Amino acid sequence: MKMYHLPFGDWSGDGHREFRVIPVKCEDPNTFKQAEDKIKAKYGEYFFSHMADDFGDATVGEDVWQALLNDTDYTLEDFIKTDEYYDTSGITSLAQCYQEFKDEPMSITVVINMYLALVRAYGAKFEIVPDVEMITNVAAPGYGCLGD
Repeated sequence: MKMYHLPFGDWSGDGHREFRVIPVKCEDPNTFKQAEDKIKAKYGEYFFSHMADDFGDATVGEDVWQALLNDTDYTLEDFIKTDEYYDTSGITSLAQCYQEFKDEPMSITVVINMYLALVRAYGAKFEIVPDVEMITNVAAPGYGCLGD
């Protein structure tokens, strides 16, 4: 297996340039595209545009929630462990979570985990690479090259 960086957000740098990268290992990076194509065949061509895809819109569409509820093993616990915004203490199921938060903005970690659950359910074969510790006792030149 080869390691790849799976980007989320504005990885192309043509907008606000904020993005996250998830390191994954897989045999073929097309595994993600193939799974996405299967999802779009079932839910429509614009399915992934309903996953916090517009600048300033961090909501997740009803079709995404329905796919999570019906087609994946994504659970309430998966939502709770990645949610950064909401009080979920009274929530007892993912369906109830959907009803409560369907029109609310999601954090990037929630969106990433939703995406990973969806593509995995539709056949993407990959492993998430655990965080790697950064080496901080080296010179690390280049500070002046980054930023304004």
